[in-house]
Amino acid sequence: MFMVLALVSALVFLQSQAGNYCPLENINSIPGCFDALKLATGKDISKLTRACCRAVFSVSSDTCYLLLFPGKAYPIKIFRDICLNQTNVIFMVPIVSALVFLQSEAGNYCPTENINSIPGCFDALKLASGKDYRRLTRDCCRAVFSVIPDTCFLLLFPGKAYPIKMFRNIRLNVNYVSAASPF
Repeated sequence: MFMVLALVSALVFLQSQAGNYCPLENINSIPGCFDALKLATGKDISKLTRACCRAVFSVSSDTCYLLLFPGKAYPIKIFRDICLNQTNVIFMVPIVSALVFLQSEAGNYCPTENINSIPGCFDALKLASGKDYRRLTRDCCRAVFSVIPDTCFLLLFPGKAYPIKMFRNIRLNVNYVSAASPF
């Protein structure tokens, strides 16, 4: 993924020379959206809102570039993909949380040996359940992906278990931005 971002960065300069910039009216009309997009280029997608993503999708061209920093433009498609992935996580968390209690009653808990063997991984997953993905590491993600079966529930807090698939999806979505790979 790092190579993809490097290629995109290399193309950014060439494409931005052509002046194919996206109009910013809708993006600038959403408070904090422009800054959230800047943060998203540096792996922090926590500030993206539904309204900001709607503004990104309202840009009519699929081939234009967002000029977020002086001399640095990014393809709009990157931000559309980030928004698609981020909104899936944002909308899934409340639904998953509502089901947590019912599913945890079944006792289908994930084995945690691999997760516990990675220092800080369990705490990083607790934070990720609250949308803070900054502490997820490659080794932690490998541990999450090694959990079998993928239908089990990870008991993070007393009485609160989350589907392991939720953490796999979070990691895949974060990978797109961070260029880190779970493998």
